[in-house]
Amino acid sequence: MRNFNLPVLKRGLVLVMTYVWIVSCERPETEDYSGGKGYYPVETGRYQVYEVTEEVYGGTPLQSKYWIKEQITSTFTDGPDYLKLVRSVRYTKDAPWKADSLWALRVLPDKIIRLENNTPLVKLIFPVRTGTIWDMNELNRQDPEEMKYVSAVIEAGEMRLSVHKLKDSSALGMNRLRETYALGKGMICREKRVLEYCQDPHCIGQGIIVSGRKTLWQLIETGLE
Repeated sequence: MRNFNLPVLKRGLVLVMTYVWIVSCERPETEDYSGGKGYYPVETGRYQVYEVTEEVYGGTPLQSKYWIKEQITSTFTDGPDYLKLVRSVRYTKDAPWKADSLWALRVLPDKIIRLENNTPLVKLIFPVRTGTIWDMNELNRQDPEEMKYVSAVIEAGEMRLSVHKLKDSSALGMNRLRETYALGKGMICREKRVLEYCQDPHCIGQGIIVSGRKTLWQLIETGLE
C-alpha cells in the first residue's frame, strides 16, 4: 500500500485554496449566472446618471448637452413586476435636478419591458445569447424593429453586451439604435440617429444629411440611494 505524507498534502491543499481565494477576489465582475439579467439591475433605489449630447440638423446644425437621471423608486400597485422609473433632467452639470417624467419597467422571467411615454418596448430578452434577434416593438402597434445581441466581451475590466438595431439605414436615411450594457451597471452607452438624406438626383445615395437628430447617452454615475 502506498504511503502519503499527510503534512505535505495539507500544505498543498492550503496553497491551492489560498490561490483560488486570491484569484476570486481580484477577478472583475465578468460572469453572470442569471441568464443575463445582471445587465439590467432593477433594485429599488438603483439610479443612473447620463450625459446626453444632441445634434439637430435642418439648416445650421445645433448642438446641446444635458444630463438625465433615471431611478427605480418603488413598485406600482399593478404587481411586484411593475417598477416606477423616475426621470429627472438638468441643463448644467451642477444645477439641481428637475422632475421630467414617470416611466415604468416590467420585469418578467424572459424579458425586460420599458414603458416609455406609454409605449412598451422590449429592451432585453433572456437568456442572453450572442446572435439572438427579437422585435423591440412586439408589444405595441409600431412597425417591427429587430434588435440583435451582437457581442458580449470583456472590456475595461467588465463584461459588456452590445445590442444593435438591424436594417438601420438606406439610401434615403438612417434610423440607428445601438446600446451597450455593462454587467452590474445597466446601460452605459446609447447611440441613436434618425436622419433624412438628400434625395435630389444630384445627391441621392451620398449620405448628405438634410434633417434629423443624433443623440449620444454616456453613463457617468450609477449606484443605490
